[in-house]
Amino acid sequence: MYLNNAHDYFISLLQERPLISVASKARGGHVLTTIFDQQASDNDREFLKIVEERFIHIFDVFNEGLFYMDEFGTMVFYNQGFYEQLGINAGRINLDRWLDLVHPLDRERLSKRVDAHINTDNKRVTTTYRLRKPNGQYVWIEGVAMTKETEHGHYMVGSHRDISERKLMESYIHQVAFHDNASGMANRAHLLLDIEEHVCSTDTPTSICYIQINEIKSYLNQYGNELVNGLVEKLLQTLSHLPSPNCSVYRVHDDDFAILIQDDCSIDTLQAYAETIKQTYHEAV
Repeated sequence: MYLNNAHDYFISLLQERPLISVASKARGGHVLTTIFDQQASDNDREFLKIVEERFIHIFDVFNEGLFYMDEFGTMVFYNQGFYEQLGINAGRINLDRWLDLVHPLDRERLSKRVDAHINTDNKRVTTTYRLRKPNGQYVWIEGVAMTKETEHGHYMVGSHRDISERKLMESYIHQVAFHDNASGMANRAHLLLDIEEHVCSTDTPTSICYIQINEIKSYLNQYGNELVNGLVEKLLQTLSHLPSPNCSVYRVHDDDFAILIQDDCSIDTLQAYAETIKQTYHEAV
């Protein structure tokens, strides 16, 4: 209604009166004044004020939270409904209060990224981290922000989006791709990934012990899954005493297992460990 009235009013003014009406002296120069400005400025300002007051509610339509952080670390929030789920009822808080809601494992990383980002200009950065809700549950948040520079320093504008469902799906896909369905143990794909990451990240000597349960397939055909699961459980109990704290156990196939030892172990130590596994397993079975 307001838009239609304002549009009709502006058009009628332009049609009925000339735009430029007077020229007056001002400090040796000329200042052009319009009849439009004289007669419509008050209505125009009132109209824009109303639009500004109401336009702010457009943020309530979005599923994302929108924010602005000034040069002094004060965060102002729009789309209040998004932030109320985090227990933030005020329209603004300081950055330290926001960081208090961040998961302890993500807090330092986020703080450092904000400190580094706020000193840049016109740079877009995306960060993911966990935030605590009033009931103690954590949700995954994706924050996208861009910095701008003023004479007072740098400020930041951006958005927050709840990506908990996406993270849950990613976790499920990771579980299916890198873990054995029957036992839940890390699988062959996980082993290959860990070997690649270890080779790229460190020069520490690494050893692999490969273990195979003899004739497990014949046991499976004759006695079924229950017996095989019992044998696997006995083996895992045997492997509970690892030669190093930096060890990981993998189920490569139904009857094949591997131990990745990311530590410096001598040949004698590895051979002694292999004999211990063999003896303890046979005693358990």
